[in-house]
Amino acid sequence: MSAVFIGGNLESIEQVATRLDASGTKALATSSASDSAAETLMVAVDDAMAELVRRFGEVASELTDDITQAHSQLEGTDWQGTSRENAIAIKADLQSQVNRVLGSATESLNAEKDAFHARAEALVAGVRQEFGAVMSNVDVEYRNLALASRKTRDNLMAADQTIRMG
Repeated sequence: MSAVFIGGNLESIEQVATRLDASGTKALATSSASDSAAETLMVAVDDAMAELVRRFGEVASELTDDITQAHSQLEGTDWQGTSRENAIAIKADLQSQVNRVLGSATESLNAEKDAFHARAEALVAGVRQEFGAVMSNVDVEYRNLALASRKTRDNLMAADQTIRMG
């Protein structure tokens, strides 16, 4: 009958178990880091949309200023009669149309900003819920592996004690 060798390096098994625990902890840290990245994305979307609204506001303000200046120049002329009154009416109509277009564009831009913000919030929520759940599961599985490794170590220690006494 040949001799059978039972044994192992129990310290190595404990090191593996410790590494498995650490890997689970890293999975949770990765989940937290992804939360932070998603938040950064949301802030970037907010900042970009705010800049877009600001720039649009500047253009709208310049247009309004141009029309107001044209109106002032028209009002300040010595020109008299029906032609002048028609020009003033045309200018007023233009001002009204520009105001309507700018108002509509501002509403659309703000709606788009809100839509982008909602999509960014959904992304953040998705990352938190789905990725967080996956990383939590990874953590649990690694910890279960660490527990199994420690149980194997304990069983080998018990078997070793039995063999020594036997």
